Amino acid sequence: QAKMLSAEAVILSRELESTLYRLLALSYRAMTNALIGEHALAFADLQEVDDLLKAHQEFSEHIEIIEILALSRFYLEDFDSAITLYNRVLKLRFDINLKQNIEKTYYSLATTYLMLGRLDDAYNGYWEAKKYAEQVNAPIRIAYAHLGLGQVLHQMGEYQKARDELLNAELLFSVENLTKPYLDTLITLAKNSLALSMDDAYQDYLLKALAIAENNELTAEQRSLFSMLSALYAG
Repeated sequence: QAKMLSAEAVILSRELESTLYRLLALSYRAMTNALIGEHALAFADLQEVDDLLKAHQEFSEHIEIIEILALSRFYLEDFDSAITLYNRVLKLRFDINLKQNIEKTYYSLATTYLMLGRLDDAYNGYWEAKKYAEQVNAPIRIAYAHLGLGQVLHQMGEYQKARDELLNAELLFSVENLTKPYLDTLITLAKNSLALSMDDAYQDYLLKALAIAENNELTAEQRSLFSMLSALYAG
């Protein structure tokens, strides 16, 4: 459905003869194609966007377009390009003092750093995301930032600090009733409990996660839950 809507938006942009709308529509279609694995189509759209931006320099610093292009590059696993684009967005935001949704930009940048294993950079990005989310009292984005910090700290071997962040995320996600990030948090808490030799907590988090997983479509990373459960019962 998202692919169909993005394609319709591109067609409409041609009819309206609006360069900005066409740039946005092509960028969204590139992101959608990248997300669903249609990489050749995504690259074709990105090339068309690049050509349009070269011909219309007045849109070269349009924040929304750059952020969509960054997310497209992320889904294409071109993480270095995504980082360059997200940092460009941050510079533009500070240059014009546009702080609205800056916590989202920092979160996306941090997540991209995490994909590359750049843990210090990822930590700093999530910390900034949490700081700005707290300033605007955005509990869901605060929760995501706590989860990101917990994941980074766990990978750093800072297990107790990671647990503190993850427990904050667990509480906020449960209150907001957000299934996917709540499941991510429970799985990470299970791994964290195992690292801290908290065997009862490890089992409790796995069983909580399983109860949610049984009724939801899982990501590849979330399916690691089943291998953890197998190891638990095998032991």
